[in-house]
Amino acid sequence: MVLAFLASSLRVGLAQVSTEVTDTELLWMVREVAPMVEEVTGRRFTELPEVVSANVEDVAQVVFDEQLHLLADSGMSDHEAREHASRTAVATAPALAGKYGFLDHKLYLSVDGIETALAIEGEEPWLLRPLLRVVIAHELTHALQDQATDLDKLVGQASGSDAVMAMNCLVEGHAVWVHEQVGAALELPEAVEVMKDLLGFDQPIRRRMDPQAFQSIYVYGLGRDFVAYQAEHGGSEQVWRVLADPPDTTSMIVAPWTWAEDPAPPLDGEQRRILRRASARLAGHGWRTEENAMGDYDVRDQLVRAGADLRIADSLDQGWNTRLVGGAMAGVEVQVLRFTSEEGAHAFVEGMFHEAEVQARMVGQDPFIRADAEDFAVGRHDRGAREAITVTLMAPEVVDHLGRVWVARGSDVVQVVLVNAPATDRQVRSAIARVFRALDAG
Repeated sequence: MVLAFLASSLRVGLAQVSTEVTDTELLWMVREVAPMVEEVTGRRFTELPEVVSANVEDVAQVVFDEQLHLLADSGMSDHEAREHASRTAVATAPALAGKYGFLDHKLYLSVDGIETALAIEGEEPWLLRPLLRVVIAHELTHALQDQATDLDKLVGQASGSDAVMAMNCLVEGHAVWVHEQVGAALELPEAVEVMKDLLGFDQPIRRRMDPQAFQSIYVYGLGRDFVAYQAEHGGSEQVWRVLADPPDTTSMIVAPWTWAEDPAPPLDGEQRRILRRASARLAGHGWRTEENAMGDYDVRDQLVRAGADLRIADSLDQGWNTRLVGGAMAGVEVQVLRFTSEEGAHAFVEGMFHEAEVQARMVGQDPFIRADAEDFAVGRHDRGAREAITVTLMAPEVVDHLGRVWVARGSDVVQVVLVNAPATDRQVRSAIARVFRALDAG
């Protein structure tokens, strides 16, 4: 009995001591996991990244520096870019237990972050080391991607924000696909399941869902499925071919068999010029112009935030957005969404309008918020609707206005978004009519 008690006490004592993970142990974990990542991916590291035991502040600084780097050619002022990068770092860093820095090529690991994540999920402390190995496998995959393809260069070559999002889905999906196989090889099924919960992607895209869950499911879940499809149809070499030539649109992530196909051509130069002019007529003087293709992710994100049926995006063909920015609290967007059928275009307008009506009823008698939704006529055969929201912030003279107008003509939708913009209804109608004439001429 005494021996049994001493043995039990020893096990408890060892368990308490073993929760501390030293820098040396982290290094050995990386050396243990790296060959398994190489085996799964079919590629070798030129060198293992330097391992940094990090805290939340360290990770936040890495995220900030990377975001600032990516925004260098965005047209933002230095102040705007720094504000955007800071918001991104503050929002994402606390959730990152590991981070591969593609600027300094270091591997940042936060043991405290993983311990906190386990506690929040209600998981047992003994999962710390297994989960660390899975996190390491995920981040080492990013390091290997970078060494083989130069992630910074690929992002710089992307044709726009939709292409960047598609690449994000690809690289994160690949890392998930690898860490799951490494976890299985190491016989760490519990840690792989916890990783699914932490990344929040192990559920399907539903008709209606929480906006926060949507992004994780899209990037990590659909990204993993995209990579799994490529591996199934061409092995690891096919995956590396795709990594070297990332998908141009997020629609390819949803339909991975279309990766080798040419995407639909964007609006032509004259149509984009008309879109810019229409946007400028609705904006204030001197506002900065941004243009981007809109893809599957953008439209589904709009639908999920509105509470509408995500299946409407299944018939999206292509989209284009011209945006004018007049500071942090003012902007105008004129978007063209081209669907594969007239039914798809009308379904988008009806879905957004219905949810705007629901939102207006929910606002009710709130003294600080007014919301309205109603039909909006442009042409006799169009289907148009609009939403108007006014928010009074503390003082009566501090007011935010948000307006959205949707008009479907044939298989095209023109969507106008106004944030504290000076445009009148007459100007909006005129701008939309101009855009439709340009589309008809094309």
